[in-house]
Formats: sequence, structure tokens, C-alpha cells
Amino acid sequence: PEQANRAFVGLSTPDGEYNVGLEMPAMLHAQTLLALDLQREPLTEEHGAPVRLSTPLKYGIKQIKRIGTIRFSDERPAYSWAERGDDWYAGL
Repeated sequence: PEQANRAFVGLSTPDGEYNVGLEMPAMLHAQTLLALDLQREPLTEEHGAPVRLSTPLKYGIKQIKRIGTIRFSDERPAYSWAERGDDWYAGL
């Protein structure tokens, strides 16, 4: 199947301990960024190196730091905060 038809994006930290997911429209939104640097300097670990997600469309809990894996799927990906009772659509 073509990746362009995928409905969701799952992002995980390198150790797989933290996972978030976004709907494809949110991921492709013009203000959603995968940041590699801060003020033209590579991200530090404190700021989310090697890459972090930033989007005004979601609460901070979905703005994952230290992205190690990005997956495209037709099914909603794992979401660490759902295990704590948070709703997938919290902070639309």
C-alpha cells in the first residue's frame, strides 16, 4: 500500500519508552515541524535531540522529544498517555 494513503503517524523515542500518534492532517499541517536545530545550532539533549515534534495543534504531551522512530499506519498508533487515561483526541 502507498504511504500517501496512511491515516496516522506514530512517533517513538529511541528506547521505545514513549509513544505518541497524530492524525495525518495534523502532521502535514503547515505549522507542524520536525525540528533538528534551535537558533541554527543542533538540538541539545535538553531540547530534544536528535529531532523533536512541535505543533500548535496539540497539547504539549503530544510534542515528543528525542524522536527515534516515525511510522505511518492505517491504524491508530500506540500512545503512552492513553495508558494513563488520556484521550487520543485530547487537545485537538
